[in-house]
Amino acid sequence: MARAQAASIDLQAYKTAFTCLEITNTKLNDQGPELVCDVSKGRPRPIVPPDFRRAVFDVVHNLSHPGVKARVKMVSNKFVCHGIRKQVSRWVKECHHYQSSKVQRHTEAPLEYSSVPEERFSHINIDIVGPLPFSSGFTYLLTIIDRNTRWPEAIPLRGITTPECVHAIITGWIARFGDPGDISSDRGSQFTSSLWSEIAAHLGVKLHYTSAYHPQANGMIESFHRTLKTALKARLIGPY
Repeated sequence: MARAQAASIDLQAYKTAFTCLEITNTKLNDQGPELVCDVSKGRPRPIVPPDFRRAVFDVVHNLSHPGVKARVKMVSNKFVCHGIRKQVSRWVKECHHYQSSKVQRHTEAPLEYSSVPEERFSHINIDIVGPLPFSSGFTYLLTIIDRNTRWPEAIPLRGITTPECVHAIITGWIARFGDPGDISSDRGSQFTSSLWSEIAAHLGVKLHYTSAYHPQANGMIESFHRTLKTALKARLIGPY
C-alpha cells in the first residue's frame, strides 16, 4: 500500500486540501513501512489509494456480509477512502451472499405485550434454530435472550429432544445466570412435554407460551434470530 500511496494523485490532494484531517506519515508496526494516515480521531487511519479500495472492502465485508450503512461505518473507522459510501453501496449490491441472506420484511414487526422485567435474568425467551449445516456434531441451536438486558446466547445442540434442550439450558444458562422466574417459548413439542413442565416446576419456573395462531408474538427472540441467521447464511464456514 505504501508504494501505491506514493504514486496516487488522490493522496497528494489530501495533503494540500483544506479538511479536518490530520495527515502524517505513520508506522502501524515496527517492521512495516510508513503509511500516510489521518490521526485526527486519535488513531491512525491509512489513506486508501484507489487500487486498494476494493481489497479493503472485501476484507471487512467477508466477516459477516452486513449492509451498506454498517459496512461504511466499519471501513470509515479504520481507513480514509474518498467516495466510500457510493462505492460500498455498489459493491454490497453486487454481493450474492448478502442479497440471498438478508431478511425481507414485508409486514410490521409483531407486537409483544409483556412488560420488561425489573430484574435481569428473571424472564427469558427461548427457541430453536435449525437444522443447520453439520458442524462438530451439531446441527441446531438453542437460542435464549434475557428480556431485561437483551443478553443473547446460542447453545449448540446435536438434536432437539426435550432431554437435550433441558441439558442445554441448565448447563449453558442456569449454571451461569441462575434460575429464571419465567420462560417464554413457542408451543414446540420440546417445550410442552411433561418432562419440560416437571423440570420447570422443580426449579420454580413459570412457563409462558405464544398463541398457536401467533407464534411471532415471541418477538424479542425472533429479532435476535434475524441477525443470527443473516450472519450464519452469509458465512457458515468452520464451527459455529
